[in-house]
Amino acid sequence: MHKPNKVVFIRFPKNLQKKSHPTETVWPFSIGIAGTILKRLGFSIKIIDLQVEENQRYDNAMQAILSLDMDMLFVQYETLSLCLASSFCAQLRKVKENIIVIGFGQHASALPRELIESHGADICITTDLEFVIEELVHAIQNDSLVKLKNIAYKDCEKVIIKESAVPDFHPDSLPFVDPSLFQLTRYRRKKFPKPFFWGKDWGFVRTSLGCPYHCIFCSPLLRHSIEKAYRAHSIGYIYRQIKYYKEEFGLRTFSMEDDIFSIDEDRTLRLCDALRSLRIRWVVDGARADRLSAALLKMMKQAGCYGIGIGIESGSQNILDSLGKQQNREKIKECALTIKKTGMLLVGYVMVGAPRETEHEVEETFRLIREIAPHVLYAHYFIPYPGSQAYELFKEKLFLAHMTHYRYPRVNFSNMDAIVLRNCMKTLYARYYLSFSYLKEYITGRLKYALFDIHEVMLLKDAIVFIMRGNQKDETIEKIESL
Repeated sequence: MHKPNKVVFIRFPKNLQKKSHPTETVWPFSIGIAGTILKRLGFSIKIIDLQVEENQRYDNAMQAILSLDMDMLFVQYETLSLCLASSFCAQLRKVKENIIVIGFGQHASALPRELIESHGADICITTDLEFVIEELVHAIQNDSLVKLKNIAYKDCEKVIIKESAVPDFHPDSLPFVDPSLFQLTRYRRKKFPKPFFWGKDWGFVRTSLGCPYHCIFCSPLLRHSIEKAYRAHSIGYIYRQIKYYKEEFGLRTFSMEDDIFSIDEDRTLRLCDALRSLRIRWVVDGARADRLSAALLKMMKQAGCYGIGIGIESGSQNILDSLGKQQNREKIKECALTIKKTGMLLVGYVMVGAPRETEHEVEETFRLIREIAPHVLYAHYFIPYPGSQAYELFKEKLFLAHMTHYRYPRVNFSNMDAIVLRNCMKTLYARYYLSFSYLKEYITGRLKYALFDIHEVMLLKDAIVFIMRGNQKDETIEKIESL
């Protein structure tokens, strides 16, 4: 009897809206690690990442997959790409009836029954893919799914959701992502400029997994892991991984993609000491202000770090508290200014449209932004995605069409008028990026990179287009009262 051993992984683009935020193109860690594991076991592996493919058209992707000989298709189901993934699987069934579709990712972990009943999945993984991939494919080959945990599947038209259990393992037992599985030139941390003389491609590394905090808006869509239990790789593991990427693939600029970097300051200091000897440049895209002391920032700078992204979220302490951030406004300001004083680039993330937020509180956010003056500002709308605490509060009133934090909101949880909310993001960007104070920050912090990097010039162009575009009047915003 034939045992399925030809595997395809597919990731759909998160953001299909034109003239919206430039989409970050980071290695899909779960796919990369799972693919590496199966490749070592002798499986035939193919990864189709539509977030970075030049031709992202649906029909092109369909034709590419139909031409492949495969037994199992792993689909990364995320809320922002759910409709596209669902339509894709429905058409695939018409020509490949016997293919096994396995759903994983943020939406699959939060709503497995929905995916199996309505969106084309045969099996859903309710934890991180890399934790269960080896056990799962062997169970599929031997028709023994009943023994597994952290999955859901259909049995005689009934959806079976198995017990969820945090996998018991040390993260160092996971292999390094095999970069040869990806087209490296397609991946880039766009919010950080790349040093010109430090290799042509970006590398991406997770030094830890999970996040112990409980912000109500956070779901696996906004993290790199589904399980929140914090687990850290050993310093030796990280050192060997980066050394391998540098020597074998010529990667010398890295983005640290932890859900929260530097939770353990002593460990991070030891990590910096190890990285210093590797002579690389690196950035951090997920950090908390209360976990970055002045001494640690100085050590990070000496170890090659040149940029940090921190979650500001709001300039209103009332909103910070309501979001469960457990952060102090003044501490955020102090940390941000220290990052810049240390000589590193600062990326700041803010959120508008939080439950009961007022125009005055949005103005407080703008005042904090102006005081901090980040080199890059990213603004998003508050949306309670499946897998977040906020989703459990509002799920009875939410529909899939509401689910996007890009460009324009489609649902209003705030105490602001819908028109005011619609223009919040554009107004924040215009007031900040078109100011003389930001021009000074750009000239002193980022302009030098644009002289050598065409991607930096393209990012600047996209930012100007986003700010200057006209309002879109035909989108309605539904008001949802906060609990």
